[in-house]
Amino acid sequence: MIPTWKIKRELGRVKQQFINLPGKTATYFFGARYYDLVLAKKRRLVDGQIERSAKRAVYLIYPANGLLKSHLRTLKFLADNSISTTVVSNLPLSAEDEAEVLKHCHVYIERANFGYDFGGYRDGVLSMKDELAQTKQLILMNDSVWFPLYPDTDWLEQIDALGVDYASSVSSENKSNIPKLDNSKFNQGYRPHDKLFHYGSFSLAIGPKILAHPGFLQFWKSFPLSNKKKATILRGEIGLTTWVRENGFTHDETFGVKQFDEILDDLSNEKLVEIASHMIIDIPGEWRDLIGTIDQDMTQVSKSDLLRYIRTIVDRKGAGYSLAYYLVLERKHPFLKKSPVVWADVASKTTLKILENVGTDAAAEALEEALVAKSKQEGT
Repeated sequence: MIPTWKIKRELGRVKQQFINLPGKTATYFFGARYYDLVLAKKRRLVDGQIERSAKRAVYLIYPANGLLKSHLRTLKFLADNSISTTVVSNLPLSAEDEAEVLKHCHVYIERANFGYDFGGYRDGVLSMKDELAQTKQLILMNDSVWFPLYPDTDWLEQIDALGVDYASSVSSENKSNIPKLDNSKFNQGYRPHDKLFHYGSFSLAIGPKILAHPGFLQFWKSFPLSNKKKATILRGEIGLTTWVRENGFTHDETFGVKQFDEILDDLSNEKLVEIASHMIIDIPGEWRDLIGTIDQDMTQVSKSDLLRYIRTIVDRKGAGYSLAYYLVLERKHPFLKKSPVVWADVASKTTLKILENVGTDAAAEALEEALVAKSKQEGT
């Protein structure tokens, strides 16, 4: 048996190494080790009431406002599709809320808030490491979105129809470092072979070939946790997508970025103006500085410039955010990002407008939650 003093010495050494190194370097080399040796002590695992099934899910939640109706709606959707869910919470739930969650999940994990969604996914995946090879499908989801908004849009059926090893609802490049643009230099849409191309981590479906691959489990064991969002996107969303591609697995998305350019080309100017004027951007002041004055009067903009405008914003922010108005209301996309509710005025108004026009019980619930979040943000 290892003496207690040696264990304490090792923990202290790791902690000091972590503190002394620059942020990115520290988390890259010691993030997982620090979490496993120090923060994981605070982790709690509780068995839920749902039996284990061949299809599994990890649902990461950050219940700052407690357990919400939208959380339970997502859990019910998964259970109704014979998926046993491991709920991972980055915040403690009240005893009452925890009891409610246990009715709808296979396992409940409460953990320290370290590593964003991929930190929580890591705990969920590692908790089922001995069962991955026998699992037919693993869904990774988090509560950064309202889902499902439409009862008649079955995202899991759409996933099955793709017939690929790795899928998401949408992909992105997040070209946030695009330089100052003018009308002659708009980007020309997605480049799916770009090194920053990745699938959205709020909705991932992983098939049996990947789950049985030893490199998949190793990815999670050695994943460099960080509390920096950009680092988590780079190492998590981009890192996992890159791993999938480099290992020769098939991949796709239910939105269909590959057809996006053709879809836009077929739309009328009037519809393009509607889409362009409802694009969700988190910092519109900075964005307008980049693009000039093209969005001052959309009706006076040529179709070619409208197309370049839309594609550039999608390139910069990702379709899941920027195209939400079109995706949800025109394509019945069942996911809607929550954070724009508390962004700048246009983003917030557009998100509320989407929820007001969906016309489902799920959207009505989401609208109630959105209004509460906005009220708290405004301090009213």
